[in-house]
Amino acid sequence: MDKIVRSVLVLSLFIVSCSKKVHYDENINNVKVVIEKDITIDFKSEKILIDYDGLIYEDTIIFTKNEKNNIIDYYNKFNLNDKCGDFWYFDENSTTASLHDEIIIFENNKIKSRSIINSYYEIKNCFFENQEIKTVKFRNLIKQIIINKNSYKKAEDSLRVFIKRKPRMLM
Repeated sequence: MDKIVRSVLVLSLFIVSCSKKVHYDENINNVKVVIEKDITIDFKSEKILIDYDGLIYEDTIIFTKNEKNNIIDYYNKFNLNDKCGDFWYFDENSTTASLHDEIIIFENNKIKSRSIINSYYEIKNCFFENQEIKTVKFRNLIKQIIINKNSYKKAEDSLRVFIKRKPRMLM
């Protein structure tokens, strides 16, 4: 009987310790998203920034309470707080230039993880969701929220006009 009680106790402790999840904490966590290498969105400060070849552009990007909650829910659902280090996710079939998106996770104002994802990366049907699939899904979900914002469209237009007007060097 004593062995059974001990086994149940050990199993209970194991289950409790494994179920402990660390969630997004607005006081110590932040997420920055860089879209196609050029446009950076800071989730915590609600700033959008472009620093491209002489163009410095900064504006505010306002997230609704619902959008913030969705982003935080996705962050928690996909366990992004568990990631540490740098990760690169590229579609092996991609033949496009090196356009990529980044998701940078901060903890106490220090980079905890950086995920670099090919902009055209497609998720294939998978039987299970590994960290790569979760990160790409998070990028897709947060990017969809961002690209529908007027301030993002304005920033993108400013970058496009700047690139069009910038004289090109011929080699």
